[in-house]
Amino acid sequence: MLNISNQQVASNTRFGAQTLYRGEEILGKNRAADFFYNHWHALRNQGLRPSREDIKPRNMTRFLDRVVLMDVVPQEPDSFQLLVKLIGGHVASYYGEIGGKFIESMSNKNAVKRIYRTSGLVIEEKQPILGVTPGFCEDRLFMEAHAIYSPLFDENMDVIKILVCVDVKSMNV
Repeated sequence: MLNISNQQVASNTRFGAQTLYRGEEILGKNRAADFFYNHWHALRNQGLRPSREDIKPRNMTRFLDRVVLMDVVPQEPDSFQLLVKLIGGHVASYYGEIGGKFIESMSNKNAVKRIYRTSGLVIEEKQPILGVTPGFCEDRLFMEAHAIYSPLFDENMDVIKILVCVDVKSMNV
C-alpha cells in the first residue's frame, strides 16, 4: 500500500535511477510509449475520459505482450493497492507471472516502489506518465525499461485502473 497524499514531484524527477516524463516530453523516447500516449490522447480528443471499455486489444496488437492492466484498489483514505489483472508475456519474462496478484508479490522490491510511486502520481495527476529506468534490477544492469502508465477512469472520473506498457531493451552503450 502507498499513501499518496502530499506528493509533489516535478517533471524529470529521479526515483533512484528512474526518470519520469509527462505531457509531450514523453514523445520520441520509445515507440511503444509514443503509441500509448497518442492512443490515450486520441480517446481524450473524442471527449472521453478513457475507461477500460474504451481500450480495444485489437487496436494495440503489436504491443499486447508489453501490456499490464492493474486495478487500483482503494484502502484507507489516501492509500491503495495495485492488483495485476493482466500481464503480457514480454513483461512477465522480466518481472514474473503476477497476474491475479498484488504488485507487492513481485520479488524486485525496488520495482514495487517505482510502480507505486508512478501509479500514485498517475492517480493524482490523471495523466499518462513515462518512467525510464536504466539497469532496472541487479541482474539486468545492461537493460533499460520504458514504462508508460495511463489512467483509466470510471463514471465519476476516478482512476480505477492503470494501463501500463513496458518495453525493455538493451541500452545503447
